[in-house]
Formats: sequence, C-alpha cells, structure tokens
Amino acid sequence: IAAGNSDNKLIAWNDTYRKMLGFSDDFLQVGTSLIDLNLDLAKRGVYGSERGDEIAREIIASFSNRKPTRGEMRVGDQAYDVIATPTEDGGLVVTYTDVTERRRSEVALRHQTELLRLTQDNIDQGLILVDPDDQIVLFNNRACELLDIPEEVFRDRPNIHDIIAYQVSQGDFKD
Repeated sequence: IAAGNSDNKLIAWNDTYRKMLGFSDDFLQVGTSLIDLNLDLAKRGVYGSERGDEIAREIIASFSNRKPTRGEMRVGDQAYDVIATPTEDGGLVVTYTDVTERRRSEVALRHQTELLRLTQDNIDQGLILVDPDDQIVLFNNRACELLDIPEEVFRDRPNIHDIIAYQVSQGDFKD
C-alpha cells in the first residue's frame, strides 16, 4: 500500500510496497514525487520498453480524474492488481495485491481447456457430456456426424431430452 497527497507526493507506504516494486530504502522518502516513482518503474521496464515513460505519465494523469482506477502490472515474474482510490483531501491510496498465482492458474486452465478441446475435436468417438440437470454441457463434431444432428442444435446447450425429441422427429427411432 502507498498513499500520496493532493500534490502527487508520496506521504506513506509499507515495506511490502517497497519490496514488491523493488524500490531502495533511500529512494522512497516522504515527499518523493509519484511521477518520479512511476518514471523509475518505467525505466526498469515495468510498463514495457517502448512506451514506458508515456504510460507512467498517463498513470499519473489518471490520478487527477478523481475516480478509482484499476489495472494490472508486472514486476519481474510477479503480477499485481493495482487499485488507486482518491481520498477526500485530494490525495490517493494505491493498493497492490499479488495475483501471480491466480494468473498462473488461469494460464494453466486455458492450456488444459485447449488440450481438452483439441482432444474432443480429434477423437473418432462421438462425445456428449450431460450434467445432473440433463443439460448438454459438452459435445464434439463427431457426435453430430454420428447422430446426423446439425451442430446448431447442440450449440444452444439443449436438454438431452430435447435432443431425443429431435431424433424422434427426424424418424431416428422406429417402432
């Protein structure tokens, strides 16, 4: 956590803030310009290498809009959710929450989801997954081919009973 006054000067911070953002003890002083803090982060590549200074100045400019702002920043291998909240006296409080593990989990989940999609799209068997409420939650194209049911029928995630009714209406089940 860090706090600035209405002149965009640093007035308070905790040691976690200093360590997270890699500031030295002598760099962080009461009265240090928030612009200088953000330019230091830009110089170290936190905002990317091409537009770092510009982004640092945009961040400072956003403080004057007097609305809470939220973003994400990376420092090394760490990812932080950053929330800047204006105070009644014209200052602001900025909180940093480490979201590194959440981001890693999201990446792993996207990878697993893509692996599942590739698997279901490339197996020879038809696949239909039905939840406890009889809703179809997953299907593959092979199931559509084997059952001779257009993919659009499955896309709306129908109830399995709707699929059976569709098959009956198509004459798939004979007496």
